[in-house]
Order: sequence, then C-alpha cells, then structure tokens
Amino acid sequence: MKGYILINLIIFKLFSVCDGLCIVPVADLLKKSAKEIFGESVDIKEAYRSLLMGDVNCKREYQILYNELVEIIQVCNEEVQIRVPHIIYFDPEQNLYTNVYWTLKENLACLFDLISANVDLNKIPEEISFNQEIIPDKSIIVLKEPIITDENLAFSAGTRFKIAFKNYDHAVYCYFLNKNLEQKVLKIPRYKINFYEDKDIDERILDFVKLLRGWANLKFGFIPYLYSGSSFIYPYFTDTILERENDKTFYKDELEVYPYVGFDCSCIISRGAQICNLPYFYKDSITLERNLEQLTNFSDLKNSDIIWFPGHVVIVSDVENNLVLEARGYASGFGRVHECHINRMFGNINSFYELFNAKKENKKLKLLTKDGGLRYLIKDYKILSLKSGLYKEFKSLYNPVSQLDTSKCYRIN
Repeated sequence: MKGYILINLIIFKLFSVCDGLCIVPVADLLKKSAKEIFGESVDIKEAYRSLLMGDVNCKREYQILYNELVEIIQVCNEEVQIRVPHIIYFDPEQNLYTNVYWTLKENLACLFDLISANVDLNKIPEEISFNQEIIPDKSIIVLKEPIITDENLAFSAGTRFKIAFKNYDHAVYCYFLNKNLEQKVLKIPRYKINFYEDKDIDERILDFVKLLRGWANLKFGFIPYLYSGSSFIYPYFTDTILERENDKTFYKDELEVYPYVGFDCSCIISRGAQICNLPYFYKDSITLERNLEQLTNFSDLKNSDIIWFPGHVVIVSDVENNLVLEARGYASGFGRVHECHINRMFGNINSFYELFNAKKENKKLKLLTKDGGLRYLIKDYKILSLKSGLYKEFKSLYNPVSQLDTSKCYRIN
C-alpha cells in the first residue's frame, strides 16, 4: 500500500510542485503568520475569523478556493505557510515579487494523506501557474456563478472541477470531495459553467468583460466589496444590510458567514481573467501597474483596459457608452461591485476621450462618492492595457520564507 501511495505521489509531483489542496469553499490568507501580526498570545482561529471587510486595519491578503493546489512550505501549529501558484504580488518592502502566504492548517489537505484515503489525484484539476502558459484543458470546468450542493456545500465562482461525464442537455457531472474527503460526483447546471475552449486571446478577453458585467449587474442583490477578497458565493445582499456603508471598518455582523466573501478592485480582475482562461496573475494595483503598458491614445482603448490610480483600479467595460466597472470600498458609500457611467466616477470627465485629454493636459481627476460628492482629487493616474500584461514570465520569482521562529514548525515533504 505504501508503495502504491508513493508511486502515485511521485507521478503527480513530476507535473506539479504542489503538495496541498484547499478543501474548504473559501480560505482567507495572510501575508505573515497570525502570531507575527497579532502577537504570540493571539487565538489563531479567532484572528482569521475576525478579519474585516473594509480596507482599514484588515490583514487579509488574498483568498484561495476549493480545489486549488498550493505548495506547502511549513506547518506551524494551527497555521501553514504556502506558495500560491496562480497569483503574485510585488512587495515594496522587500523589493521583490512573491506568492507566499499563510492560512489555517484546517483549510488544506496534504496530497499524501489524500492518496492514503484512496483519493484519485487525477480527478483533481491541475493548478494554474504563472510559470507556465495556460493551456485549455477540456477535462476541466470552472464556475462562473456560485453553486450550493445537496450537501449544503457552497462553492464560489472561480472554483474548478474535473469532469466525470456530461449530460449534454443541461448539466455536467464533476468530481469533488465531500466533508469526509470521499470522492463523489457533483451535478452542475451548464449555465453556471465556463468550459475551457480553443478560443484566441481576443475572444477570451470578450468573455472576461461579459463575465464581469454580469457580476456587476446581478438581477438580485450585488457582490459586496471585500478587502483582498477573491470570491463570490452569496449574491443576495441588499442596501438595508449596508446601513453602515460609510464606516471604513464595516463588516457584516448581520450575516453569519465565514469567511466573508466578495471582491476588491484588483482581485475581481485576476479571478475573472482566470475563469476565462486568460494568463493574468497580478494580485493588486501595485503589481499590475508595474506590468501593464500605459495607453496614450484614445483610439487604442479597448473594453477590459484599466484605469489605475494609487490604491485603486477601474475596468473599462464599454468604450462606446463610456461605462466603467469597479469593486469600490465603503468609505465612498459603495461597498460593492458595480458598473456606471464614467461621469459618475470622475466629476470632471464625461467620456473616455476626455479622460485621455485630461491625462495629456495633466489635469486632476475628481473622484466622486456614491452621492456625487467629492471624495478626493487624483493627480497620478494611468490608462493601462490589460492585454499587454498577459503572458509575462516570472520563472525567476524569489519566494522569501518568513523569519518566524520555526522551532515548533516542520516541513511537509
């Protein structure tokens, strides 16, 4: 039996450096361990549960989803330090790119343990990685809308599954692990699925814009803003829930949901892009600004391009009708993913053409709040090409390991 397990693990590792699997619908990640951030006496699980929604004093760095593979660096008590292959960020403090995070140990399963439990690793979707070009795998599907299973498991948009078989009328049957880590088959409606197809890059960009516009204009409710959030499960939020929408530290204590779900301005781009099979891996506005090319002429502007200013990014969703799309925080009164005319975002701009002229003339932008008031003036801003940031190589990525005392830690080999 041990020989069988070892052979299966060796075969898997020939194609992947990953040795951990996310087994919860959504897992919050931190940049450092909870003990480093909050102190040695902190209740680690409570520290993760108390992460806020807004951007003030929130220590969340990213979220991974069910079935996403990671590389385990070390385990320290209740936490695990990991590398996430499908997202990177530039760390100004260390002047390098990295993909190292921390999460709760209970969020992951070690692949060795899964094989010991007779889990077939071939029924788990391969990871998306910035170290390799994304190649459409027609045996894998990805959710473009959330689902809730008969076992009351909720899976976020962006969750990937291996196909077991198809019902060509209305459903696809996929492999998943239930709460007991038993491999079962899950029925998923076809309209909630994006299939990996042989589309060129421009077709995939069109799919990306269509996906995000759908998220921004849900028939019922909306997707909330979540600092460093990269998930979408619960679409039934209403204005009455956001009574404290101008409070920067707002969080939904009205809802018994853990972890919180939603998007921030940058992660909605990376999650949506990867759903549509685009090789885009930038976690935040700092990282994407360093890797996307600036546009200087209005004639070059395309749907999917990005308006950047310090701390925020906005997506060009409809050039012809001057529409923009964003996930905006609570201080401006939004707290959600939404789409609007550009003049509702910038008080002195009525079209993208005017935006380019303002940039050429070094004019400041007037960022507006939800009620039309002035939030602040923007001096530094850029219009960036999304397409220019695809297929970037980060094979020499340096991943620093935290200087945390590792006397109580161990590596998983």
